[in-house]
Amino acid sequence: MKILNQSLFSILAQQALGLPKTVLQVGASAGQEIDEFWSEGIRAGIFLEPLDIPFEILTQRCEGKPNFLPLQALALSKDNTEADFFIASNGGQSSSILEPNKHLNYYPQVSFKDSIKIKGYQVDTLTKIAKQSNRGLPSVYDLFFLDVQGAELEVMKGASNQLLHGRYIYSEVCDGDGYKGDVRLTDLLIFLRSFGYKAIALELDSEKGYGNCLWSREHDLS
Repeated sequence: MKILNQSLFSILAQQALGLPKTVLQVGASAGQEIDEFWSEGIRAGIFLEPLDIPFEILTQRCEGKPNFLPLQALALSKDNTEADFFIASNGGQSSSILEPNKHLNYYPQVSFKDSIKIKGYQVDTLTKIAKQSNRGLPSVYDLFFLDVQGAELEVMKGASNQLLHGRYIYSEVCDGDGYKGDVRLTDLLIFLRSFGYKAIALELDSEKGYGNCLWSREHDLS
């Protein structure tokens, strides 16, 4: 959760932007960021993770944090759509709906021996379901946090309500064919510009083409 050795919270504070109080995380894995979210003042969130074992750990990490809701689900651009999900050997952290490509060369210690079919739903649909089960959750979240291994645009196409009314987006980004058909950073920048977001911090490994980007809506850039 860092860009140039700074947390996204530090970057927002340095730019005099309000810190997020709520988070919607897609690709939460085993909840590695949960404690940091809590310590930085986030008090409500949905955490999406489709795989069984990481989800169990994620659920444990959310315990004792009111309005932190783990949700075992896959986010896609359309509801009731089935996708192949390629499972990574590193505890599922590098798993994706996209088939690995150069990732196999960059990280030879990570393999993808198995894949399963999972039915997915739009982020906007999942947030509605979450609010129905937990009235303490908002309809829209300050921070939209993605770690979906090249499938960022696929997820965002199902999150129009979140994009229109959220404040910040933090995402892993790629520009080097780590996965087959992964979205390029330039395409994400163009897509999010139409929703009023500007990139305010970016880090990219020029060799591997991987990095992280933090966006803020224009009306917050005063």
